[in-house]
Amino acid sequence: MVSKARWLLLSGETLSAKEALTYGLVDRVVKAESLLEVTKEMVHQIAEKPPLAIAAIKKTLRFEQSPGLEEAMKKETKMFGELCATEDKKEGVPAFFGKEKNTLSGKVRGEGERT
Repeated sequence: MVSKARWLLLSGETLSAKEALTYGLVDRVVKAESLLEVTKEMVHQIAEKPPLAIAAIKKTLRFEQSPGLEEAMKKETKMFGELCATEDKKEGVPAFFGKEKNTLSGKVRGEGERT
């Protein structure tokens, strides 16, 4: 996959939507007239998830693009520990196992909301 991405970047070659899906460069392919609706559904699905966990996932994904798997693992472990110290963890774990709807606020214990 990395070699294909490298080739695309260096050559300027383009892919069809089907090829991009095959190579895992996109998550899904939709018709142009459905794009806005599908995008809104995806945003809604993510917005229902715990906000602090989503923020940590985004940070981890950005960090893991930098050199060093060991450093990325350390960073991920640190973020996991930080998430365990939140109100969301206290409320979210039982809700997750009980398959309840997300009502998490993104609050850190003893602090206001975090963004």
